[in-house]
Amino acid sequence: VDPRIIAAMVNALPSDSAPILELGAGDGAVTWALLQADRAVTAVELDSNRVAALRRRHPRAMVVAGDMLDIRLESNHHVVSNVPFGITTPLLRHLLPQQHWQSAVLLV
Repeated sequence: VDPRIIAAMVNALPSDSAPILELGAGDGAVTWALLQADRAVTAVELDSNRVAALRRRHPRAMVVAGDMLDIRLESNHHVVSNVPFGITTPLLRHLLPQQHWQSAVLLV
């Protein structure tokens, strides 16, 4: 993802202290930018190789191995995701009815 787009995603988030839930963290480009902005980040990634790399590269982030479509928000978060095109509709159907998210910045 273009660094300017990542910066725009980070800048679109409210500047409060609510934690960030990044769905589909991939190689960690967005994770890194969120951490640089001094945000508390929980990064969810399905691919086990990427999970291991994320944990090595970004020890300040809480990295969760799992499917973003299985995540249940239990406390207020801002959601960030560079959503894979093929799961955009399922993700929105999963995320929108949940109560514990304050805002979402989604790149499709």
